[in-house]
Amino acid sequence: MDGKTIVAVLIAGIGATLIDNLAAQVLFGLDFMKLTTQAPGRFGVAIGGAALLPFILGAKRGAAAYLVAAVVLAVGAAALAKLVFGYGAPWTTVLTLTSIYAVSAIAIYKLIR
Repeated sequence: MDGKTIVAVLIAGIGATLIDNLAAQVLFGLDFMKLTTQAPGRFGVAIGGAALLPFILGAKRGAAAYLVAAVVLAVGAAALAKLVFGYGAPWTTVLTLTSIYAVSAIAIYKLIR
């Protein structure tokens, strides 16, 4: 990974997390500031997910690449939230928010790259 890709991954992970936190506030009434400041692990997981983008988007072309990337990021983040971090919200809520994260991360990454 070159420097521009690393920067794109970092910004995509952080930016998508902030968008996800805002969506959690708007859609479900969660506290944006609490999510942003009291759960720093969310940023690490989000950057880790975004780090998959260069590989997924490099391995596939066209719409299939974006579909695979969105599914991997959304389902992977949801599984981690529910099964590892014990997030108590229903699966539909978690998948809604992780889908917002996934689409945001892909868009930010592509915008930078």
